[in-house]
Amino acid sequence: TSNYLLTEMRDKNLSFHEALLQAKHHGYAERNPALDVNGDDAAHKLAILTLLGFGVSVRLEDIHIEGITRISQADIQYADDLGYCIKLLAIAKREGRELEVRVHPTLLWTRCWSESSRKLGRLRYRGCGAQYHKQQQPAGAADAALQS
Repeated sequence: TSNYLLTEMRDKNLSFHEALLQAKHHGYAERNPALDVNGDDAAHKLAILTLLGFGVSVRLEDIHIEGITRISQADIQYADDLGYCIKLLAIAKREGRELEVRVHPTLLWTRCWSESSRKLGRLRYRGCGAQYHKQQQPAGAADAALQS
């Protein structure tokens, strides 16, 4: 939901509120989208994936969570002008014995990026948006999980 909203804000020059109304109309957002737009849904999924991927149980209150409700059209435009887009990412990163878990809006270069996973191997992503939604295909973590 969050990345769909951010893509619509960028592609159609919509405000957050306008994009949210459109997402509700098209069925991409729930009646009460607070869990999605505040980052809580991504944090719940991150906690599950952290347990599966690292074998570490993480409490939600230990995850830094920042949603997208404060992203403005100016933020979207500045990012686009610099060749980036804004996406809500859920990140679990191990550095030595420390595990960092966080959910927040992030600038991504719009061309291509890749990730590695022991279970899924190397994943490559192209573009910067919810293109898969338009084709009724799974996107993001759901896409990776369904292809494993």
